[in-house]
Amino acid sequence: MEYPRSRRAHTLWVHIESARGATHEEVEFLETADAPLRGAGRNDEEIMDIAQVAAMFNFTNRLASGLGWVPNREYFSLGR
Repeated sequence: MEYPRSRRAHTLWVHIESARGATHEEVEFLETADAPLRGAGRNDEEIMDIAQVAAMFNFTNRLASGLGWVPNREYFSLGR
């Protein structure tokens, strides 16, 4: 992945990497989860928000996959 050049892009990159870590590297992630986010200037509340969004996204996608749910035809016509 190309390293972001602007401060804002770097902060977003840190958020995305944190969410990715929570998804793919649970145990390793838990040991060092907040260091990159704190380095990007995030406080406890913001770190909680990021963690909750990543967790809910993972939960709903895994639940839908586990139950065999697929989007309806209209979903694909909405330009997403």
